[in-house]
Amino acid sequence: MSRDVEQIQRGNMRGSTARGQALIEYTLLLLLFAVLLLLAVKSVGTANKDNFVKVNDSLQAGSDGSGNGNGNGNGNGNGNGNGNGNGNGKGN
Repeated sequence: MSRDVEQIQRGNMRGSTARGQALIEYTLLLLLFAVLLLLAVKSVGTANKDNFVKVNDSLQAGSDGSGNGNGNGNGNGNGNGNGNGNGNGKGN
């Protein structure tokens, strides 16, 4: 009878070792996915930062009036035309 008890104990020990190893492997995989996700989010955020800066600059330029001007163009009817526009806008 003691032989059966020894076999059961050995089996349980092997099972708990395998479960511990699997837990460590899953933890390492989860950590790897988390790092990859953070890197992906950071790279996308950096790429979009330039777009937000451009939009912000455009909004700032529109509020102070810079970038507004009137252009006059003359065409000769042959498909040739010249237009020059210079101006300073008044901001609100």
